Amino acid sequence: MSDLQFKLTYDRFKHLYMNRFEWVNLPKGVEERYIEKALFEHGKALFFMDDMMGLMCLPCTEDGGQNVYGEFIKYRAFGYNYNKSYDIENAVLIRNNLSQTNSHHLVMTYANKLCEIEKTILLNIKQQKTPYIVACSEKDLHTLKNLYQKVEDSQAVIYADKQLDLKTLGVHLTPTPFVADKLLLHKHEVENELLTMIGINNANTDKKERLITDEVNANNEYIDMNVSFMLEVRRLACKQINEMFGLNIDVRLRGEDNGTVHIDDETVEGGE
Repeated sequence: MSDLQFKLTYDRFKHLYMNRFEWVNLPKGVEERYIEKALFEHGKALFFMDDMMGLMCLPCTEDGGQNVYGEFIKYRAFGYNYNKSYDIENAVLIRNNLSQTNSHHLVMTYANKLCEIEKTILLNIKQQKTPYIVACSEKDLHTLKNLYQKVEDSQAVIYADKQLDLKTLGVHLTPTPFVADKLLLHKHEVENELLTMIGINNANTDKKERLITDEVNANNEYIDMNVSFMLEVRRLACKQINEMFGLNIDVRLRGEDNGTVHIDDETVEGGE
């Protein structure tokens, strides 16, 4: 169950990440999800023309040779039963971000954090059963178990042998403070932090205090910056692909409201 919980959490944010951008006018055989999956998992993808299979876009890795800026001039594209090297003069590198790093590690790290919080929440809820520790003699053990079962059965009156000396029993509580509500709030804060880092709207309304306009605007600006960095490198790749292969592809944020934090009267105070 722990592995399943991690997978469900990881996949949920991976799907959100891969669905942020919309690619239009892609050539037949090159799908949007191929590109975004390669960028998410590997940080870069190579768009090229294969002599037999036509236009393709696959994950890639550096394959030797660097220019004066330290950038590689050859990349090896790889896929299922495919492995071929291409010069950057006849292929276009699509970057996930300026540093060509993948987003898999980021989502995996936060998915692990969220699963740990979730496990702690479940453990804290289980601990609310608050068991009793009863010190008794071995001869009274069976009798006390029967008495407790009657309590569980909600019997109005419990009858016990008069030989049972209740004064000799030592009963100890093992109370555990209930913190699941605080942990759930922390979980939402971690989720919002990840959404902000990958450029997805979140108003961060789980905070105890009401948000002021400046806080929302600051969060909005950070989201815009994170997503715009990734959008610009994709647009640059589109421009280079169009020039090299005579295409007209483009990429944009999916949905008109992407990149904008929605502000309403119930979550914002202090606006002019």
